[in-house]
Amino acid sequence: MQWSAGTTSYSSSVHPKLRIRHVINTVGPDAPDRLLVPQRLTLDSIARAISITDSKFAVEVVAVSIPEDPTPLQWMTRGPELHRSLLDLGDFPGAPQLPLLADLLKGFDADGAWDLGIFTNLDIAVQPLFYDLVGGIADRGFDAFTINRRVVDSGPHGPELVWVSAQVGKPHPGFDCFAFTPSVLAKVDVGDVVVGAPFVGRAFVANLYLAAERYHSFTDLHATFHLGADEHWLDGTNAIIGHNFSAMSTIVKRLASEYGEERVMSAPPIRRFVERNSSELPLSRKRQHRTTGATNTRDAKHRPVSSALWRREPQRIVLIADPSQNSAGPLAEILGTAAEAWVVREPVPANTGTLTRRVGSEDLASSYNDRRVRADAIRRALTTIPAGCTCIDPSPTFLTTYADVTFDSFENLQITVLVSRRRLVDLVTEALSSDWFVEPNGSWADIAFPPTARMSMFPVHPEEIESPADLAIGYHLDQLLRIRRLQAQHTRSRWLELDPERLTGSRTVRSLFSSLNLRTTPETWRQVASFSLKQERRAQQAGRRSDEQIDVSEALRSFEHRFSGRIASASLADEFTVDGQR
Repeated sequence: MQWSAGTTSYSSSVHPKLRIRHVINTVGPDAPDRLLVPQRLTLDSIARAISITDSKFAVEVVAVSIPEDPTPLQWMTRGPELHRSLLDLGDFPGAPQLPLLADLLKGFDADGAWDLGIFTNLDIAVQPLFYDLVGGIADRGFDAFTINRRVVDSGPHGPELVWVSAQVGKPHPGFDCFAFTPSVLAKVDVGDVVVGAPFVGRAFVANLYLAAERYHSFTDLHATFHLGADEHWLDGTNAIIGHNFSAMSTIVKRLASEYGEERVMSAPPIRRFVERNSSELPLSRKRQHRTTGATNTRDAKHRPVSSALWRREPQRIVLIADPSQNSAGPLAEILGTAAEAWVVREPVPANTGTLTRRVGSEDLASSYNDRRVRADAIRRALTTIPAGCTCIDPSPTFLTTYADVTFDSFENLQITVLVSRRRLVDLVTEALSSDWFVEPNGSWADIAFPPTARMSMFPVHPEEIESPADLAIGYHLDQLLRIRRLQAQHTRSRWLELDPERLTGSRTVRSLFSSLNLRTTPETWRQVASFSLKQERRAQQAGRRSDEQIDVSEALRSFEHRFSGRIASASLADEFTVDGQR
């Protein structure tokens, strides 16, 4: 997800400033060095960040601690005192006084209103622009999000802020920085889970995921950091871990009662918890199957959950990135002939055209919630298919309209993206046979937007357009850049390039099916033959239409000459190779 905090705009007509309240569980001067050293580093980093935070953000830091521990620094606000701990919840010989997460969150009940809450552990330091970053994310419409820390080493002379903050470090999968609005926090139920032990982060994230209108997990930001990969909680007793496991199980059960089991199982932290601990599930494992189709989302609480979501074997999703938008449907039909495959049959949403136009003219965040409709269709299909099946989305508008939302919605499932990869000259030749690429002020198909659109990744001004070929070339360069951006953002997904024209060969088809763990059937080859025939007809039509309009090779050379600077800066020069020549 691309955005710049420097371009955000917070409406002063609502509040003069976005009020950020940051709550931390602090310790006193008698605490062990393993707590005092990182706390000192954390508070130094926070003070530095506050000193340079943009004036449109007002930051308040609240310290929550036991009564005998003083507030570490004068500029911090003292929050509610802690009067209970893990030791009050059972018999834990030799265990530390670990506080309850629910008690720490009472720091947000302190006097004064706030618009965005931040909760971090005392050993999580922040980068100088941290508050500008989280404020900017909130300004973009996210009402809850998490930021994963990066692990750094002590400097050559010990843990000095200037040394450790400059390190790139390594990403860490744990949850330890949580952001949310007051309305989201009001719905949070973290039970009796305690901090400093496994399952605490998962319990909090599960709540945020379910309570928020728009939640996101930022796993690759260099915004927070932690000294070393010290997991001291792993030295805790089984009794402490068992307590948090039991608390997490109770939380899952309560959330399922409130949100419905299907919705709860869509939350990645809960799904992983259930899959890894299937023998001790708090919920019933008896499920029914239903047919795929349109579903009333208001009945979500009462829908059955497929047994696939309760098994250890993860489900798989295949998405199709097809710039030409001609191959996605037929390719999905071919793959759907496998017994292990399940094609999402719901029709493309009626408002797709409107959404696509908004993607071309507005920041992605402004239409994010509306563009969830396709991910919802995939999610409904996932609740019905058997375990081990592959869900295939045939949407031709995935790349243009729904990509970011789809990846966000299923970031913890196995995703494979089939990229339809053809020569630019062939794409343009075929494109010119359609009715899309008319003059700049003409109409465009609802499933695409021209390179003259404001949000095109290869922007072309209307006055620079000399022919319909310029529109076709600019459009396909935009699509290529979108694919590159998605590949860079979603490295955990598997990306397979495929030339649809080669699907007529049995070797290519068998290789594709094998790479997706699918098996061909007699119906597979009937679909391949049908697709081959359609490709031949389309190629013949494209050849006739392009001959009547323009020499595509000459158009490519002209475009490359006129836009050489933009092409070079986007590293797209190789796309203009025709038959091995430039």
